[in-house]
Amino acid sequence: MENGFENLEIEPDNQNLLTTSESSSDDSQKSSVYGASFNFINVIVGAGIIGMPYAFYHAGLVMGMILMSMLAYFSAFTCQTIISCGLLVGVNRCKNIVILML
Repeated sequence: MENGFENLEIEPDNQNLLTTSESSSDDSQKSSVYGASFNFINVIVGAGIIGMPYAFYHAGLVMGMILMSMLAYFSAFTCQTIISCGLLVGVNRCKNIVILML
């Protein structure tokens, strides 16, 4: 059964998801799970604090709430879809899931 992924080169999934043991010669490029999570949340919250008032000003309160709810739904749906795809093909690294999806 061919699925179009025979010639794809992806990294093996034998690493723990919570480790940051990427093959890098420079130790300053590594980050802990706590540090990476903090930076990720900081970027999202920072962009929201700056952009949210501007969006609500132009869309209005009711339409802004509707659009924000739709965005939250589609974001959650996208995350669930990516996780489901990874479980379906047996891949647990985001980089490899994206390679297979594209």
